[in-house]
Order: sequence, then C-alpha cells, then structure tokens
Amino acid sequence: MKLRLQLIGAKRRRNSGFTLLEVLVVLVIVGVLTAIVAPNFIAFQINQKLGDAQNIVVRTLSSAQSNARKEKRSWQVRFRNRPDGRNAQFAIVSTLPGVPDNDARYANVPWQDLPASVLLAVPPTSGVPRTRNLIDGGSGVRVLKYDSRGNREGAFDNGGTNAGVFAGGAGERIVLRHDPESGRRRCIIRQTILGAVRVRSQGETGCVNDTE
Repeated sequence: MKLRLQLIGAKRRRNSGFTLLEVLVVLVIVGVLTAIVAPNFIAFQINQKLGDAQNIVVRTLSSAQSNARKEKRSWQVRFRNRPDGRNAQFAIVSTLPGVPDNDARYANVPWQDLPASVLLAVPPTSGVPRTRNLIDGGSGVRVLKYDSRGNREGAFDNGGTNAGVFAGGAGERIVLRHDPESGRRRCIIRQTILGAVRVRSQGETGCVNDTE
C-alpha cells in the first residue's frame, strides 16, 4: 500500500508541469541569449552579402576585360540601383561596330541582380565612401569600360569630364553598401590603366570616408 502511494505521488509530480517561476527563468535566459546572438548574426549576414556582391563584381570586371582582349573590341560593365531600391544590378555588354555608344543602345541590356539589400553607393550619399570616376551612363547608370586591348578607356567624373585619378593614386572605385544603412562597405578599386583590381573593406585604403 505504501509503495502504491509513493508511485502515485511520483506520477502526479511528473504530470504537474513547470511552475511559473521556472517558465519565467527560461524566458529570461532565452531573451538574454537572443540579445547577445542576434546582432552578431545580423552583422554576419550583412558581411556575407557584401562579400558575395564584391566577388561578383570582381569576376564580372575580369570577364569584361578578358572578352575585350579576345574579341579586340570594347566591352563595358554597367551598374545601377534598381528603381525599387531592392538591390544593385549590373550588365556586361560589348560595343557593336557601327552602333552608337549611347544610353539608348543599352536600353534592353540583360541586367543581373546583386544580393538583396546591396546597393551601389552613389551621390547624393555624403560622408561615406561612394562610387567615383565611372562614366555617367545616364538614368543613374555608372559605366566602366575596357578598350579593344583590355585597358580601361579612361577615368571620368560623373559629368563625363576626364578626371584622371583621385587622391591616393587609385582609379575608378565601385563602392557597395547595405540598406538599411549599416555603416559597412565593400570597395572594388581599379588602380592602373591595365585594369589591376584591389578589394577593400570599410576603413581600409581606398575605401575611406569622403564628402566630395
């Protein structure tokens, strides 16, 4: 009889569930862990997207330069932010003989997307690194060109005027940022007429704050 009562008591304790205090303790622990882990996870995701976008741009520039050398004609990479602001896009196209090299010529180019929320940093953004010295292709498009020998066709400011190189000896600079604003940047810098490319992160040489 005594053993039976002990078994019944043990069963009741097993079925009684958690107390309110135990539940509150668990919720507090989960909340603390979430507060610690969430920001780091979000930062990791942002860095991952920017890094992926940076690699895509570098590969695309390399492809355009290689195509120009092989085909002995000008190739270019065009960049823009989507009208809806979701992300930046790029297109790699050749200059066809006898076809005017103007904005209408590229009205139907096959745009490709960079990762979601990654944008091209362009004016009027101020106080942060931004894309510079690319040809203004109109309608918010920035263009980087390779001539028939695979060399850059020149460095231009956003008004189409030959601007040479900017401070620090670097040439064209493509700057990627994350939206909503995170303060993180990735830069792709073409430093020589032969098209040598360097990649940088926020705060590194060639990817520093400027307000020009």
